[in-house]
Amino acid sequence: MKRRKINHCIVHLKSKLKNLDDLLPFFVEMKAQNVLKSAVFVTPTPADFRLIKENVVLYEAMKAFDAKLVYLNKYKSRLLNMLRHLILLRQYFFRPTVSIQIAESHGRAIDKFVEFNRRVLGGKLFLSNLTNIPKIAQRKFVSYDNLTLDPRERTPEIARRMIEKAKNSDAVLVSFPMDPGDKFGLLEFSENLTVCEVGNPRILPTWQEYLHQVGAKNLPADLQGPYFFFILGPLEIPNPDNDNVWDEANFVKCISILKQYNKKIHTVFKPHPATNIARLKSLLESIGYDNYRMMNVHQFVISKSAKFAFSPYSSTVLIDAHAVGCPTIDFARYDTRGAHISEGKSMLDEAVDFYLEGDEEKLVSTVDSLLGRSSPKKKDAPEINRFLEPKHFGKICKILNV
Repeated sequence: MKRRKINHCIVHLKSKLKNLDDLLPFFVEMKAQNVLKSAVFVTPTPADFRLIKENVVLYEAMKAFDAKLVYLNKYKSRLLNMLRHLILLRQYFFRPTVSIQIAESHGRAIDKFVEFNRRVLGGKLFLSNLTNIPKIAQRKFVSYDNLTLDPRERTPEIARRMIEKAKNSDAVLVSFPMDPGDKFGLLEFSENLTVCEVGNPRILPTWQEYLHQVGAKNLPADLQGPYFFFILGPLEIPNPDNDNVWDEANFVKCISILKQYNKKIHTVFKPHPATNIARLKSLLESIGYDNYRMMNVHQFVISKSAKFAFSPYSSTVLIDAHAVGCPTIDFARYDTRGAHISEGKSMLDEAVDFYLEGDEEKLVSTVDSLLGRSSPKKKDAPEINRFLEPKHFGKICKILNV
């Protein structure tokens, strides 16, 4: 009996925009190579749905590549939400489908839908561990999380649940080579897992070509003159158990230092999904910082023309800025645990050109230097450059009978 091709997928997202940043470029590349034809991206809540729609580049890309965006939990009634599940995910019941998932579970109902599709219709389950974070940085972040997070949130416990899901999947999508026994990120890898290496999904060629085409039109026409990219965080309340949290005091410190450049260069802020925008604007007004723009444009688009990208807390957005050739500044000052794990460097060392450890004088001299150069010198980073090389998808095609 001839096996049917599987070229439709449903992508189950978690409550983070980062998952879409990694999985949408993957789908776009699969569609360009005629491996997949259509996709439904599923978010848990209306709030997640709105957050994605506000990101103009991502939402327009979904429409451009025939991907649909839906959210599941609309009602207070469990019965009505279940009916909504059945309607929006009905393709699980009439055609073989690739289910791409991130978490150990996206809910009992979805698990049952996927199980039916696989057993009866020959569908597939892919577990995604795709990321833009290179292997060495992943290990640092996980080591730090294991020291600071609540035991229920620690990676070893997440990994235990993910291992069970991985064993039951048809393939695990990864961004870099995995060796048996690797224990970081979400999984402990073993030889009995089918692993498909994708590379950094955000620099896949079709996605980069699309961003190049739409980039200019998504920047405001009246954004004249040079600007730098300030990567925002959630403006959290200080946590006595975690000195690395980026809070209001740290934001005010950074802005107060950078204010001296406010008249000569624009600042483009990209909000974090958890950034309190009203509070942010209030703080900027109180400091007298007014030459800025708040933009929900994709970080690749902003970084492409920026003089430099600045992060006060080792944001992984610095990796994306680095990928398009933008000079990167990490102003994070780690506590003793973070400093020990990072060995006195940035957690994102391979993607960071200037790690300043919260030093005000270093920040001023670095910005002076960057603004004075037409082509700022960037650090050579061979490991991350290898990580940025796109991979082939032969194994995925074989699994999907394409």
